[in-house]
Amino acid sequence: MDIQPLSNYEILFAFYETGHLISESMALVMTVLAGFMVAGVFFGQVLDRVMTTLLVGVYSIFYLFSAFTLVRQTHAYGGLMEVIRERNAEGTDFSWHGGVNIPDAVVAVGIWPLAFVLTVAFAGSLVFFFRTRQLDPRSFR
Repeated sequence: MDIQPLSNYEILFAFYETGHLISESMALVMTVLAGFMVAGVFFGQVLDRVMTTLLVGVYSIFYLFSAFTLVRQTHAYGGLMEVIRERNAEGTDFSWHGGVNIPDAVVAVGIWPLAFVLTVAFAGSLVFFFRTRQLDPRSFR
């Protein structure tokens, strides 16, 4: 099977589509996170050990899958940005594209800050959930 290189249009289309997927994935991660925290506030005190384990387990699976998907999409986005930068260096005029003008140091950092923030958010949401379970329900009125 002969694989043809992508045209400039296809690269730019994939770049912008991946950007939209990242936005949707970020919304999904924040929705799952917020839903879990709200559940912790409203239902944390009344859940028994089995239901708490089930809720935390389901949340962890959904959050980690969503976060991993977001990191993978962001990595692909960076790869497409590198292709755009290479094509610009080879003579294709992509100087108008924002990805060309990002400093090399920023591009080199990659996905690690995002992975760190997602990990801290996950750990923080678990701490928040278990801390709200210990509070007096009357304090929320």
